[in-house]
Amino acid sequence: MFCCFLYQEVQASDTAGNVKHRSVPDYSLQDSLPSVFVEKWILNIRNKKHILRFEYRKNPDDASLVVTILNKDALFPESFYKKLEAYFELTPFLSSGAVYSEVYERCHAAGFIDNSQVSYVKEPYGHMTAKALYIYDIDNDGIPEILLADKEGSSADNNIYELYRLNKQTGRFVKADHFFKGAFYGWDQTKKYIITGMSDTQERHLVKNKIFNGALVPVKKCIIAASEGNTCF
Repeated sequence: MFCCFLYQEVQASDTAGNVKHRSVPDYSLQDSLPSVFVEKWILNIRNKKHILRFEYRKNPDDASLVVTILNKDALFPESFYKKLEAYFELTPFLSSGAVYSEVYERCHAAGFIDNSQVSYVKEPYGHMTAKALYIYDIDNDGIPEILLADKEGSSADNNIYELYRLNKQTGRFVKADHFFKGAFYGWDQTKKYIITGMSDTQERHLVKNKIFNGALVPVKKCIIAASEGNTCF
């Protein structure tokens, strides 16, 4: 059962870490708000719902915002939660630089459920919305993978992602190291090829990849001006 307000005692072993963000608070409004609430992301994976919980707490000392990821689902490894925690820390409209009262009002209006940072769509090159999570079958084996944004490794025009695959023996997701070589720019128009590469202020080096035996295999490379929106394939 989900209530619009949920208080939950959090033990140290239940969390993947705390992330603190300071901002200028509106004390008159914040004094009337609860000092802690929990927001949920609901993930649909293989026809089952898995819930990620994020606790927002107002620091009583200075009214700064403290975000804690509540790590309780054994489906994901510790590395998954640490990378997701960094995503929160480095995404300003989610928490960094946000005022506690504004965050509370936004989450309250949405029923403390936010799926806006999760996508199940293979977005084409030039139309990537750079979500925190993409969930879909990337290699057509009938089992969805999870693409998790690596905000720490990303830059303005280079969205880096990590790939997590489901281990059929353990039933848990594990990180597929070195799956992406460079940034992930989305799919080609056929949704069969993945576009990767790296961009600087002048040039964008693109690679069109097919998926073979669970790995990316380059089939074509090209270089375009960084300002161009189209590929050269």
